[in-house]
Amino acid sequence: RYRRTKLSRCYCDFKNNSEKPMKGQFWKGAEIKRIRGLYGHIGRNLGKKKLLKRIKEVGSKRRKVNQRVHIIVNQITAYAKQFPKPVIVMEDLNNICENFKRSKKSNKRFHSLPFRKLQTVIEYKAFLEEIEVKYLTKKETKGYI
Repeated sequence: RYRRTKLSRCYCDFKNNSEKPMKGQFWKGAEIKRIRGLYGHIGRNLGKKKLLKRIKEVGSKRRKVNQRVHIIVNQITAYAKQFPKPVIVMEDLNNICENFKRSKKSNKRFHSLPFRKLQTVIEYKAFLEEIEVKYLTKKETKGYI
């Protein structure tokens, strides 16, 4: 149960341009998992019934997930702007999917979160707000989370 909640959150650690990090904050991504799960269920059921036109009428899962990602990122950048000279620190997630090989159910739950999209949007919004973004390796983030 703890692992599930940990995987469904985005953690950002803010530094005040010193070596000691300030207290970070969690943002829940459970709504994204819920949207993807719901639309997967609807699409599966309608596909079995050969109602392909109805799948298109239901709406775009991608649009709703993108909206939720942007809402979370706006909250992150607003939180970061409270500090003088903020730095958003994230873990480098380049090979995270290759390192995570579990059961079919766990893989589906883990891969339902848009990790890279979240990082890309954070970089983009932080650039607009003139906030520095820093990536740490897996070993360097061990003590933070």
